[in-house]
Amino acid sequence: MEIVYTAGFELFPDKIKVACAQLVKNAQATPALNVKKNVVPDGMQLWYFSDSLLDATVQELLAPFVAQRVG
Repeated sequence: MEIVYTAGFELFPDKIKVACAQLVKNAQATPALNVKKNVVPDGMQLWYFSDSLLDATVQELLAPFVAQRVG
C-alpha cells in the first residue's frame, strides 16, 4: 500500500500507522476484494475499497481523526 499525504501532520500518529497496517492485513485476507479506481482529469486517482476493510478495529483507531459535521 502506498500513501501520499501532503497536509496536516508532520509525522503520522501511531494509531494511523496501525490502522493502515490493519487495512493491508484485511485486504490480504480478502483476495476477491472489490476495488474500483477512477482517474480525475487533473491526474488525481480515487480508489474505492470494499467496506469490509474498515473493520471495528480500524474504525476505532481512526475515530479521533474523522471530521465531524458541526451544526
